[in-house]
Amino acid sequence: MDRVFHRVMLNYQKENNIKRNCITNAQYLYDQINKNCKHKVKARAVFVINEEKKLFCQGHLVLEYEDGTFIDPSYEYASLNNSKYFTTIHDLHLKESDINYKKELIKIFIKFINHANEINQGEFLINDKKYYDDQADYVENFFKDLPSIFHLLL
Repeated sequence: MDRVFHRVMLNYQKENNIKRNCITNAQYLYDQINKNCKHKVKARAVFVINEEKKLFCQGHLVLEYEDGTFIDPSYEYASLNNSKYFTTIHDLHLKESDINYKKELIKIFIKFINHANEINQGEFLINDKKYYDDQADYVENFFKDLPSIFHLLL
């Protein structure tokens, strides 16, 4: 069921061209998975690199399952093929030594680490309440419109 929540919310983001909302996306998917699914997740701060798109994201939030698998709650990055996620500056440096490690990069990443910790400690951390509610309505309407027998299969 967690993958269904994920796909539906990514579809909403795609249809509405949502970008730069990883905090709200992480909070929403974190809430849904931890409330409705047998799997539990925690928020994690990551760097994202996608060489095909020549993209480097200095701070992003994803969710991590207990087995270490990541699920990216943001269509903006989840839709890219071959993205690499790094949870520490050390790991990033080992794989991508040509990145300039300025103070600003470290400050941004620490800010995202703090955001992840706040979500994991039960704080409701969103930067756009209307967007959170609109995405929730979209996902809820998707499930409401399904035949009741389908819910038993999830």
